[in-house]
Amino acid sequence: LTYGHSEQWIGRQMDQALVDATFKKPDIIRQLVANMDQCGWQISRTKATCVAEIGSSASYWVSFAECYAPRVKASGILDTDIVDQWLLDQAENLNQGKFFASCNYYTLVAEKLS
Repeated sequence: LTYGHSEQWIGRQMDQALVDATFKKPDIIRQLVANMDQCGWQISRTKATCVAEIGSSASYWVSFAECYAPRVKASGILDTDIVDQWLLDQAENLNQGKFFASCNYYTLVAEKLS
């Protein structure tokens, strides 16, 4: 999960804060792939999808930001002023046609080893 931001350090910290405040186990797919064979399963198919919005036309990631930024504030991971500035920057980027946000999603199909 990543968003563009005019201050790179704020963008990176907010990306991580959104992940930490939103997802229970963000690295589970890596662990699953690495350990699947130990559990008697083999990957037979995979699919990776990137959901991105760029420029002045965005809705999915804008609403995600608006919905989950309060969770970051409530978690105390980042100062509320930084979160507020990040949200303002997202709105400004959208108005200027400079918005960027994306996330990768993965699907695995596995078969039980005989």
